[in-house]
Amino acid sequence: MKESNLLVSCHSNAMGLGETEVRDRLREIGVSVEGIEVTEAEGVLEVLVSGESKKAVAAVRASCALNPSLFVQTHHWVPIEKWVESKDSEMARATGEIGKGIMPEDKWMLHLHKRHVTQHSGDLIRILTDPINRGKVDLKRPDKIVVVELLGQKAGIALVAKDEILDVNKVREECGMDKI
Repeated sequence: MKESNLLVSCHSNAMGLGETEVRDRLREIGVSVEGIEVTEAEGVLEVLVSGESKKAVAAVRASCALNPSLFVQTHHWVPIEKWVESKDSEMARATGEIGKGIMPEDKWMLHLHKRHVTQHSGDLIRILTDPINRGKVDLKRPDKIVVVELLGQKAGIALVAKDEILDVNKVREECGMDKI
């Protein structure tokens, strides 16, 4: 499979059901799945979709808002623009590059998930955000989100708008439903 452009977390004891849910939700919005692989990180699927993964996740998020009960196995849907080695210098270079998409008037935040990495989160946050010299940090209402998904020896990175990332439980809460 070519490099994935989407990560989806799901129940680790039901990866097959999670994969089926991913395929079904993407098919319903007209997005082709070119490949899905289970990662070394428990409960995470690497997905390669045709077209732009940001647009795919935005459409999946809209679908979730209309019918959250269709999302039982999956938790987070995160587009990935580029993969780098999970070395501090490589990740800092990549967040600096991607941070150029943040306009001076934008509010932004870092979305960090780390798996199979022992480095302290506070140290990682400093390393990943130091190269970004634009906009203003706003952890509650960001316009842009710098995504860093660490999976052991590699890191997936993207710059997304808040509607281009899906946290199923947040959408369920917004719709007045219980978390799963």
